[in-house]
Amino acid sequence: MLGFCRRKLGPSPQTGLTTLGFVILITFIGVFIFGASRLLPAYLNHAKISGILEDVHLEFDKQRATGAAIRKSIDRRLQIETVNLVTSRDIKITSDSKKFLINTQYDHTAHFIGNLYFTSKFEKEVVILR
Repeated sequence: MLGFCRRKLGPSPQTGLTTLGFVILITFIGVFIFGASRLLPAYLNHAKISGILEDVHLEFDKQRATGAAIRKSIDRRLQIETVNLVTSRDIKITSDSKKFLINTQYDHTAHFIGNLYFTSKFEKEVVILR
């Protein structure tokens, strides 16, 4: 009967994160945050460019605009927003009798670690009706 009441003496099993597990977790989170910090400027620039093209669309849609006026507006907005990845010459403006098609495609490569790079491809297209 005494055998049933006895508890095992000695160290109790511990649960939780070990120091090595904690270091691995912090390293993984740190690498992820570092990678995100390398990509964030490219996505912020893309948001600026998308906003510029949408603003040009709102300004010139159904207004009998010319290609030169559209390009001038885009160039002015790129300078105001301080976008360095794309110039107004990188944005293609094609036209037909009913509309202007404004299209931009560009790549951004960001250095990560050693010989690893992140390459992001961006594209935005806006149609302006005459």
